[in-house]
Formats: sequence, structure tokens, C-alpha cells
Amino acid sequence: MKHFFSILFLILLLFSCKKHDSNQNVIHIKVDDTKKVNFSAIFNEYEFIFPESRDSAWIGLLIRKMEKINGKIFLYNLTSVGSNVLCFDTKGKFLFNIDRLGNGPKEYTLLKDFMIDKQLNMLVLDVIGNQYGSNEYMYFDLDGKYLYSKRRQDIIGSTSSMLEYDENLYVANVYCAQIDNCNDIIFLDRQNLDVIKSFNYVDKFTGEHTPSQSLCKTSNSLLYYGGNDTIYTLSIENNANLTTYFVDFGFQKQKYFKSITDKSHDEILTLARNSFQNKTRRTVNHLFSNNKYLAINYSENKIVDTKNNLCYQTVFYDKETNNSYNTNNINFDIFNFVKNERMEIIGCSDGFFYAILNCPFTKDEIAKIIESTFLSDETRQSFLKMDEESNPIIFVFK
Repeated sequence: MKHFFSILFLILLLFSCKKHDSNQNVIHIKVDDTKKVNFSAIFNEYEFIFPESRDSAWIGLLIRKMEKINGKIFLYNLTSVGSNVLCFDTKGKFLFNIDRLGNGPKEYTLLKDFMIDKQLNMLVLDVIGNQYGSNEYMYFDLDGKYLYSKRRQDIIGSTSSMLEYDENLYVANVYCAQIDNCNDIIFLDRQNLDVIKSFNYVDKFTGEHTPSQSLCKTSNSLLYYGGNDTIYTLSIENNANLTTYFVDFGFQKQKYFKSITDKSHDEILTLARNSFQNKTRRTVNHLFSNNKYLAINYSENKIVDTKNNLCYQTVFYDKETNNSYNTNNINFDIFNFVKNERMEIIGCSDGFFYAILNCPFTKDEIAKIIESTFLSDETRQSFLKMDEESNPIIFVFK
């Protein structure tokens, strides 16, 4: 019987990997049963940024994205009343925010995403605005000053991820929850915002969950995470998308994929919700990469009694050794922690991963951190000053 289930899992795995193309070199990323390892053994450079805490600098419910340029860190900040962009320097000093929620000129009713246009040295906000309507880009300089707005070609759906593709193009993932099989990758002309090319993902698996950051640039490629736990390499030059990685969340996840075949959108959402509550499904939130690691940040439900407890984990896939490391199996020796389920990767810049460490820490945790031999005296003092009113910590490492 054990061999039967092993063979069945292998068949399902091969089906999922080969479903989209005939590429034979798909890399299998293992999520569970990864090696136990000390954090300091795989990452040897790290620092902590303690963002200044005050009303206008308040980090709300969730940080969906981080961009860095010219010594400034920009955060897409989801709050209880909307979303904005916060800007800090690399020491944590608050510089300004962009919060133009409203119905007047130069304001938006919804901020969907943002990116930095490094060619123009500008911030580009994808919004539902008031000048051009549902598809509008608002441009700001790097000091947060509004410059102008542009109409984007009307495309059904909301942007879940956007970034620079090259010196001439932007690329965005557009998703529409109300329409089956609406999950497009679009390439936009930087100047006129015309759609140059688009890919449509018609796989039901892709439509049931779109990560908040589904696109990721590496040194030589553009990666896209599909809702079927497949990571594709995308290129405007190719008409086909090459399956590069398969993220193996285990047999239960494959069983879930099989259960939603030929189901309607509403039925898929119900099954997705139930499987998440039953701990048989995880959902990927962010995808980031440096030269050594591909980082896949996901959320899962850890049930305590009858309560749902959302926690974050990250799988680091080592491109050189093909080893995978999961944060639930990493000893965070630099903190003196065994585990840390509150760390969420939010960005990658200059080879460094940026993560949010959600607060507050307990008194016991603070005591352990203070005793760590890895931290400087200045960092220890910063941890000691933290309380329930403090912003989350930005943890930088590679």
C-alpha cells in the first residue's frame, strides 16, 4: 500500500509538471522534510532596521511589497482603511508617505500596486483614479511629489504584481476574480502604456489564488508563479512559457488540485477555503530571487484548538546545491529562537532579502534576543526599546 501511494503521488507530480509544456528540466523544490540548519550557516550577512513609529509612519495590516533606490526604502502598506506607500531611509527614519485616498483631483479610490521606474527615477502607482478612471498610473518623484497621471489601456482586472521588464517595457500580472480564466501577463510600452503583448493563463488552478507578488526578476530571467504551484520563465520573445520550477507542497495539495477540476469559480473558492482551514493547502504570497536563492514565501493555517492561526513560512531554494531550506526547519540562532513564524519576505534588492518581523515580541523572546552573541550592542538596545506601539522590524540578510 505504501508503494501504491508513492507511485500515485509521482504520477500526479509528473502530470502537474508536464501539463503546461514539454520541458524535461523542471526543478523540483521540496517544501516539507527539508534539512535542519542554523540560519547563520546559510546567511552570513544581516542587519536590522527599526522603522520609526508615529501616526504617519504606521505600518498597518500587511506589507505587500518593498522597493529600494538611492538609500530609500518604499513599502506598499495595506491598512484597515485602504493602502498607501511609506518611505524610510536605511536607518529607519521616516521620510514621507504617499496617501492620496479620496475622490478629488490627483487622488485615488484604490491603490493596486506600485513600482520604481529606474530609467525615469520615479515611483509609478497603479490605481483606480479620478482623472482617467479604472486603469491609471500616477507618477511621483522619489521625494513623494506628485508629477502627473497617465491613462493605461483598459484591461479587465486588477494588477497583482508589476515591475520593469527592460528599458522599454513594464510587465504586469492582471487578475479578475469575477471572470473564469482571467489571469494575464501583459507587457506595456513604458512611454504610452500600450499593450505590446499578453499571455493568457487559462488553467483553473491559476485563477483560484493569485499571489500579491507573482512576478520576480532574476539576473537573467523573469519568473511567474502560477496558482498550480508551477513557476514559469516568461519572455516577450517566446509565445510559450517555460515551466522552470515545481513547488511540491505534498500529496494533499495534489489531491486538492484534482478536486477542483471542472468546478466553477465559486465552487473553487469554497473548496480552497475549506482546504486551507483543514491544513491541506498552503498559499504562496511572494516570490523573490537573488543570485544564490529563490525565496518562496507562503502562508498556512496552524490550527490551535478550533481557532485558525495564520502563519508565514519561506522556502529558500539553493540554486547551486539544489537544497531547500524551510523556515519552519531553520534554527534562528542569531535571535536565539528555534523557530520564527512571523517573518514574511517582502522584497529583494542588491542581493539582500528584506523581511518583515512582526511584533510584538514576548518578554521571554526579548530576553533571548538580548542574550544572542550575534547582535551588536546597538541592536540589542533597539530591541529593548520595542513595545506594542512599535512598528515591525525590517530584517535584511543574504
